[in-house]
Amino acid sequence: MVDVSPTVTTLAAVYTTSGVTAAFSSEPMQEINMTSQGYPRYTVYEITAPGKRYISREEVPVFQADEGGDNNFVAITGTIEYAGGRIILSTPRGSADVVRCFTGKYYTTITKVFGASVSKLNNGTSLVEVPLLGDAYVRRHPTLKDFDVSVDNFMVFTEAEVTTTADAANGHLTFQHVLGGPAGNSITVEIVDPGSPSALNVSVSGTAISVILAYDTAVTSTAYDVLRAVNSSPECKQLGVLARLPAGSTGLGLMADSVTPLPLVGGKDANNFYEIYGVPLIMILYVNEFTDTRMEGYAYIETEDWTFDPKNVVTETLSFKGDGPLYYRPA
Repeated sequence: MVDVSPTVTTLAAVYTTSGVTAAFSSEPMQEINMTSQGYPRYTVYEITAPGKRYISREEVPVFQADEGGDNNFVAITGTIEYAGGRIILSTPRGSADVVRCFTGKYYTTITKVFGASVSKLNNGTSLVEVPLLGDAYVRRHPTLKDFDVSVDNFMVFTEAEVTTTADAANGHLTFQHVLGGPAGNSITVEIVDPGSPSALNVSVSGTAISVILAYDTAVTSTAYDVLRAVNSSPECKQLGVLARLPAGSTGLGLMADSVTPLPLVGGKDANNFYEIYGVPLIMILYVNEFTDTRMEGYAYIETEDWTFDPKNVVTETLSFKGDGPLYYRPA
């Protein structure tokens, strides 16, 4: 059995780093269970703090493991995924082992700049084989080792968004107005606990999105359930709203009543892209925006082209040059 994951992308999101780095000091890491992608347990570890997961390549990080948790750390090596703060080990650790990023540097500030649609992707795709220990098949997934990306129908605005906070652990969602601009600031999202038997339902009235959670004897809708429902809604698509999981969330936690409608905030007019020339950017290409399956890596702006026409007052096409691989991030 061979599973080859798709690399077709339609949407992109770009974040800018501050370009400023801070040093790691015995930063905790957590194990990521990626057996469904072919990795044995206790081989994939990710920096626990979401704000420290984008590692700078200006200093090679040092990773350590403590066997059995007895505070006797030794150096370990593996494949480092700088964008995302992961290390993939060739030999599994034990379930009680503690892994940490002992030294290295990370970008201190990550800011969402824009979203766009992908018009062109040139890449050197390498299908990485990952043998499952003891199994007679190989699972494959892509790593884009050399890539150029062009985006057009460009959203020259900052996107408004809001993240829920009343939910259980891993139950939060972020709602984004992917069209960008101040118009997104008029959009609200209300999460409703019906309190009686109900199916999960998403509706839109004007710029107000209402999510009625599924209810049996209690709420049964997880964040991932709501993500799929919102991103499958034609009305939400027409409004330009996309749901995604916050960094580090599994989406398996139950959602909670928002009590009042949550306004999306932060939508702004056109960005000044000259400020981010030469600054390391985080490029995210969505393989499936409905499930938050994506490719993630570093890139720089290479060229910027403007087009003016009566129907679309300003259309901008940006091209990016990859700086290192794009890594596959399955749902």
